[in-house]
Amino acid sequence: RVGQHDRACEVFAQIKGGVVDYGREHSERCGHARYGRCYEGLYREWDAEHPIHLVGHSLGGTTGRMLQHLLHIGHFEGHADTSADWVASLSTINAPLNGSPVAYALGLQSDGSSDVRALSCGWLLGRVVHVAGFLGVPLLRYDIGMDQWQLGWWHGGSLVRLASALVGRSPMVEGGDNAAYDCSVHAMRKWNAEMGPGHKGTYYMSFAGTSEDAGVDPRRPGRWAGAVEWAVWLCMMMLVLVRRVFLLAVTRATLRWGAGGPGKGVEVRLSDGLCPHDSQKMPSGGVRGCGAPQAGRWHVREHGQDHMGVVPFPPCFERQRAFFEELFGTLRGLPAPDSRVGG
Repeated sequence: RVGQHDRACEVFAQIKGGVVDYGREHSERCGHARYGRCYEGLYREWDAEHPIHLVGHSLGGTTGRMLQHLLHIGHFEGHADTSADWVASLSTINAPLNGSPVAYALGLQSDGSSDVRALSCGWLLGRVVHVAGFLGVPLLRYDIGMDQWQLGWWHGGSLVRLASALVGRSPMVEGGDNAAYDCSVHAMRKWNAEMGPGHKGTYYMSFAGTSEDAGVDPRRPGRWAGAVEWAVWLCMMMLVLVRRVFLLAVTRATLRWGAGGPGKGVEVRLSDGLCPHDSQKMPSGGVRGCGAPQAGRWHVREHGQDHMGVVPFPPCFERQRAFFEELFGTLRGLPAPDSRVGG
């Protein structure tokens, strides 16, 4: 999937309306088209006087952080008045706010670069996306939404790009502008240094969980987790029915990753199966709040579920509904921050 910069630009266009603009400098550096799809806009009135609440699960949480950052720095041409105050609150659920070992388990090199090991699961998945994009075939009926890379055969030069990706280096996979790289620990350290811990006019809430809370012991990988680890990564979008096996396999990779390299010194034993527990709480440098929500502070809550525990998978619809009803009730009751009163 595309990186969080591109995702944030797409979310902006989806909400505000207009053509997705990834930015000239970013597009030239990453090697893809500057403009994407056109959207009518879900809430065209959106501005500092009509802020919104952002709720994001997993990488959706870090994408929300990136969106607020781009609003803060005035990234979007034609919208000179954007600011961080366009976001009333940001709620992250099982989000890798300080990175996750998932990227390294998929094949990302641990030396701080964006290189991916040849023939690793991530390398192979990237080539599958290239081929599917060239043929115009959705993956499992899922729109991969990577139009800016112009992978389709109807785009000029697409065959050359496909051949280059299959036998050489793919800017899309190894260029650092993708979700796998952006959720790595070294990438999130860079992004957090750029974005900062938060803004004083925004409420921040994070919801963290572990697979241990959900009845899976993250310290015991299981008898056959190692045998299926590679296959699970390759087929993770299809293996909903064996979710716990998937989580156990990833936990094994997590513990191995944490022994050295980029994970050295990072507590990874407790995780939700995909993201270390501590990484879900708040970005580095963030200030933790206590009691009632306070703008500019991160209020950390435990929801007692693994990474997939609050997304719409059976058999826990009632639990999920209760979780989001409580969250949305809290958001409706948030007062205007002092920095916005009278503003």
